[in-house]
Amino acid sequence: TIFFMIWNHDEGSLFRFIEDFNKCHPSIKFTHKISKTSINFLDVTVTVENDRLSTNLYEKPTDRQMYLHFNSSHPKHCKTGIPYSQAYRYRRICTDMRELDRHVEHLKHSLLKQNYPEDIIDDAILRARNVNRNDIINGPNRVSKTTSQTNLVLTYSSSAPRINNILSRHFNIIRQSKRLTSIFAKPPHVVYRRDKNLKDILVRAKTNTPEIQSGCYPCGKARCKVCPQMVTTRESKANFLDFKFCITESLNCDSSNVIYMLHCNICGQEYIGQTDTQFRLRFNNHRYHATSLPKLPLSRHLRLPNHSFENISVTLLQSGFSNRREREQREAYFIFKFRTLVAGINEDPGKLNCLREVSQEEIGDKD
Repeated sequence: TIFFMIWNHDEGSLFRFIEDFNKCHPSIKFTHKISKTSINFLDVTVTVENDRLSTNLYEKPTDRQMYLHFNSSHPKHCKTGIPYSQAYRYRRICTDMRELDRHVEHLKHSLLKQNYPEDIIDDAILRARNVNRNDIINGPNRVSKTTSQTNLVLTYSSSAPRINNILSRHFNIIRQSKRLTSIFAKPPHVVYRRDKNLKDILVRAKTNTPEIQSGCYPCGKARCKVCPQMVTTRESKANFLDFKFCITESLNCDSSNVIYMLHCNICGQEYIGQTDTQFRLRFNNHRYHATSLPKLPLSRHLRLPNHSFENISVTLLQSGFSNRREREQREAYFIFKFRTLVAGINEDPGKLNCLREVSQEEIGDKD
């Protein structure tokens, strides 16, 4: 947002106003430019002369004035309207007629380089120069239209015939029908849409979205303590059964709402768990509980000979659960399928009662 204002008080109160203005919102800060004589605002230079304001055209240093080439495939009225619209804009901005003449001469030079006919340029400049500047500033008196006009929208082609002339010439056919006359009070107005140009054909605004790589991966952050123990894989196989689970999501140390598997690299036993927080936090909790809560199943396993927490590897299995119950039920499914209750570190079969009964029978058979 750009503001322009004239400050009628002292400079100190202006800076206090700007400072208070920048306190309105913590994420919005305004920069400012102040001058007592002249300042540029958009395409206008405002100057104080003899206690009066005068305006002149301001052209940015990056403005190359590369107007539409006259030989381009555009409707003729689009091209012939450019000289007048630009000269009209200069007339509105420039207070001094000498400055206006200087700017329109530069405009003429730029348009000639774009192959505009000199007579079209001169006629447009003359018409704009003769317009009363006060009428431009005050705005025209627009007459409200009582009837709406129907537009015929077509894709422009330089080889197309003059459709407007054809419609006007044969509009008497429409007038022979009362019904059509009530619909089309006037001949439809032809409006052209631009056809595809070379840029549209060769350039795509939409970038190629990189394909999300499914699987379990380390996050790669420099200080992450989980990455050295995170397994890079797209699937996980059970130790004692012919069961393989394919990971369909992209999961890493930062993933939350996940089910994970801890694998002991010493004895091969595994542990299935779940968490709604970032896995990085859950893994650090396991590390802390290994010594602070020695009665937990994983803590007791790590106290076996030659076992340590550094010998644990991690695989994230699944994420994206809609609620805690769904996540816990899926955890029980993985405990059953990977047999981590019978031949692993888990001691609770989870939240599925049917799997709980089966697991208890397997434990009884094992005993």
